Amino acid sequence: MPSRHTLTTGPVSALRPRAFVSYSHDSLQHKARVLALVQQLRDDGVDCEVDSFEEAPREGWPAWMERHISESDFVLVVCTATYNRRVSGRELHGVGLGARWEGNLITQAIYEAGGRNDKFIPVVFTAADVKEIPEFLKGTTRYDPSTGEGYTKLLRRLTRQLSVIRRPLGSIKPLPPEKPVTPQPTRNADPPPKQQRRTRQTTKPSSPADTDLVLIEVGAGTPHFIHAVSIEASQSVSLVLAPTTGPDRVMLEELAKRGSQSVSIAYGLTALRGRVTALTHTRTEGADRFNLVLAPEPDPGSSMEMGTTGYSADDIAVLRARRILLDEAINTRAGGLEGPRAEDSMLDTLIRGLNGPRPVERSPLPPLRRQLQGTPRAQFPAAARLTAVLWLRLTGTVEHILELDIRLKGTSTLSVRFHGRRRREYSNREPVDIRVEGHCAL
Repeated sequence: MPSRHTLTTGPVSALRPRAFVSYSHDSLQHKARVLALVQQLRDDGVDCEVDSFEEAPREGWPAWMERHISESDFVLVVCTATYNRRVSGRELHGVGLGARWEGNLITQAIYEAGGRNDKFIPVVFTAADVKEIPEFLKGTTRYDPSTGEGYTKLLRRLTRQLSVIRRPLGSIKPLPPEKPVTPQPTRNADPPPKQQRRTRQTTKPSSPADTDLVLIEVGAGTPHFIHAVSIEASQSVSLVLAPTTGPDRVMLEELAKRGSQSVSIAYGLTALRGRVTALTHTRTEGADRFNLVLAPEPDPGSSMEMGTTGYSADDIAVLRARRILLDEAINTRAGGLEGPRAEDSMLDTLIRGLNGPRPVERSPLPPLRRQLQGTPRAQFPAAARLTAVLWLRLTGTVEHILELDIRLKGTSTLSVRFHGRRRREYSNREPVDIRVEGHCAL
């Protein structure tokens, strides 16, 4: 529907912030509770508006609501079971049209902002209302102004008054270099026993069969599958890599020249994006070794997720997992859900991912098969498995991968079985598990 106003999600535009309250008329008591909150905010310097101040706006209620949502710096969304039912389209026909209209305006504004939201704030008055927060706001910080602490936190948010202030940066503290330790020679030492000599003779560069396979991507470049002699992960991730092909070795040498750069890696059931902090090249007994150290970057799965009518954020994650693993379009039946038609661009946008590092347009597995056309048949499932791990993790589809079995069936089909776990959103609610099983045509 055309709009006379541009809905924005921008920051506070004045010293006295403007706020608007979107709520449902559950009861006279609820309406009075909302009005009391508005009046208290006005007493504390927030220019807060609510429909109780109007009897019959000249432009009509729809235009009045649209104007206030557009012009306000913040919109307080008072979440109750009635409000959630109305904005999600589950209310009886003709009932609660005001809340439904405001919910559509809010959803559209967040959608047009690409999922970024610092304007629409969920407000609850009871613990039971937490589960009634609409899907499009579940990833946003909520406030309970029924307590003194909760009201103060909300007021701080609206007036940009932080409770904790960063200290200014100081100068970098100089540290002296460590003194090298010189080993003392051993005099008149007995020759090592025969068993030790045999151990030394068998200490040689590991063969590919003795190593783990690692997937490394630099930017949006070609994926490289390299064997790792060892992998150690703590605050940083350290890998000793043993490249066996010229392109893999050249990629690592170029990475060493460029210095600090972000790369994506996957090994086992783990994937991350990190910045290169060290990369050294050694050659021992005729074999190249590259020691790569990465500082992990923030998890891309931490950005806000949205749902849409009929689909929660977890439902959309199921559809995204099926697209990654099975190359399914949104007009297929997936995970017990009846998918919409392909013209539903909003749902397709949410499946691709909002502001993610890699939009999920299609499954990465068929293109990978073409890239590795000359690879022996037995090696492709391992490469496909690492590619799936990378995409499932870096698109925020799951936080943990519990099981992923990928096998070639014939020459042009992959058999897939997957079990993953979503990020925990609430301390009192168990994280959602996702299971996918099927076939991906190559």
